[in-house]
Amino acid sequence: MAISRASVLTGHVLGNVIQTMISLVLVIGVALARGVGLGALGYLWARSAFAKQ
Repeated sequence: MAISRASVLTGHVLGNVIQTMISLVLVIGVALARGVGLGALGYLWARSAFAKQ
């Protein structure tokens, strides 16, 4: 049975999206468990994303 290339690519992309969403939920869950408020999450992300290294 033949499988089209688009089907393989779609499955790969959807798998990555699901994995990323699960990781995002876990990271936010750990942050909330440690006591970081929801308002601080955006600030902390921006600070770490644009920090000079």
